[in-house]
Amino acid sequence: MSDSSYYHNQMEHYKNEINELTEKKEKYETIIPKINSLSAKLPELSTKLSDSEKLYLSGGFVSKEESFDRGVLKSCYSLLNNDVDTLSTAATNANNKITELEEKIKQAKAGLETATANYQNALRREREEQ
Repeated sequence: MSDSSYYHNQMEHYKNEINELTEKKEKYETIIPKINSLSAKLPELSTKLSDSEKLYLSGGFVSKEESFDRGVLKSCYSLLNNDVDTLSTAATNANNKITELEEKIKQAKAGLETATANYQNALRREREEQ
């Protein structure tokens, strides 16, 4: 078996790994509410732009079956719909990353527990050998 300094180094390694993974996880956790906030507002805005286009078209402002805005309103709400999908994907990816980081943290904690137990055993053995 290895000496206690080896296991002490392992313990420090796992502690650092846990801290780094936890920091990354916290960053993702702060991003998700922001993404959700944006996602919640965009569909309403898209609907308002769509309604505006309908009102514009029904108001007689049409030339050659196209409104005088030259399709800008439609292009804007189409882009917003794409953004809603993109934000939804980003939120899903962030949640997946959080799950992945939680699993890695769990593994690092298990490694830390093992290293700590081995460290205690090595210390006990070293004391007995003296």
